[in-house]
Amino acid sequence: MDRKYYRRTKNTLSFTQKTAWVLFIIIIISVIIISLAGDNGVLELYRRKLIYQHLEDEISKLMQENERLQKQIRLLKEDSFTIEKIAREELGLVKQGEIVYLFPRKDR
Repeated sequence: MDRKYYRRTKNTLSFTQKTAWVLFIIIIISVIIISLAGDNGVLELYRRKLIYQHLEDEISKLMQENERLQKQIRLLKEDSFTIEKIAREELGLVKQGEIVYLFPRKDR
């Protein structure tokens, strides 16, 4: 008698109930997929965060370069020693009466 009762209660869900459960599961899976891979999903937000961090790093580097260049501009306008140093090193200029000694380089 217990076996007959078990067999009857085993498949108590009707076809519409089974269909409702399948639809519910499909909807839940669809929502999860859309929230992960959609236009504003988690993966897209992570990608945008990486781009934002990269841009912040780039801005920081450019601001440091800008400060360095502003300092160099100020020195070129105000400091005659800096101007003389650049003229000697980059342009190869010498003062009148100076003797320049050139030594051969050893490439080895």
